[in-house]
Amino acid sequence: MRIIFGKVIRMDIRNLETLLAVVRHGSFSDAGKSLGLSRSGVSIRIAALEEEFGQPLFDRSTRPPRLTREGQFVLDQAREMLAVWGRMKRHEKSPEESGLFKLGAVQTVTSGILPFALKRFRDAFPRVRVTIRTGLADELDAMVRVGELDAAVQPLSGNIHAGLTWQTICVEPLMVVAPAGLSGKRDVDLLNGLPFIRYRRIAWGLGRTIQRELAERGIEVSILAEVDSFDAAMNLVRNGLGVTVLPLRRMPDPFPDGVRHIAFGNPPLVRTLGVLWRENVAPSGFVRGLCAALEDSAAEFCPEADTA
Repeated sequence: MRIIFGKVIRMDIRNLETLLAVVRHGSFSDAGKSLGLSRSGVSIRIAALEEEFGQPLFDRSTRPPRLTREGQFVLDQAREMLAVWGRMKRHEKSPEESGLFKLGAVQTVTSGILPFALKRFRDAFPRVRVTIRTGLADELDAMVRVGELDAAVQPLSGNIHAGLTWQTICVEPLMVVAPAGLSGKRDVDLLNGLPFIRYRRIAWGLGRTIQRELAERGIEVSILAEVDSFDAAMNLVRNGLGVTVLPLRRMPDPFPDGVRHIAFGNPPLVRTLGVLWRENVAPSGFVRGLCAALEDSAAEFCPEADTA
């Protein structure tokens, strides 16, 4: 129970989790998929929150709807309350748990959200030793299936193999990233303004997604370079040599000074990040703790464009 907006609230923790899911995943529909609810089920929970607080949490006159000032306040409080709730649930078991947790991750995650999540995980599981192996999504998927890894943090790249479990952590919108001085209001304006820096299409699922969108829209780009890391692409952009497409990662300052970004795709495309593990084989307590730590970190670094 909590007193807020001058009234007594008897809080349903699931409604707060639903609010965070909407913000994390970018829409009521995607939040429902992550929670196993229909879109109407998500709407019912959000409406219940709004009734409890006596305030609209979303401005529904915009498309997509955006958080109101009251909604942002409730979101901030919900994050604190759910963090406390998560610590309460983990308190009794986690300090005594120990062992080895073999984790895989794609490179963009190890340089993005993962370090922040692992700090939270270590606080909850101080006696667990974590090893990290980086690789491409397809490689990590195979290593999880044969037991070389307990779990992998990676983008969703297709159907989940039988015997594996997937939990979505967050959705990251794809952005055309260009030098700050390049003019244009649409993604195609930026893409046509300078040569394009692309990923190796075979190795990167993200690269294949970008190439397919360009082809379907008939956008012809002049290739400056083909790279296999975010840092390489970003350095070329910062120096005014070209444009690229990158996900808006959940981390502090995902894009440096000197660049601008516009949503990529029609409709805008996203990258879905999550955790993959073997059913009934991976150390479930560790996996649950990792998912919770990743979700908390994703919520902390939620981009403004993803709050609808």
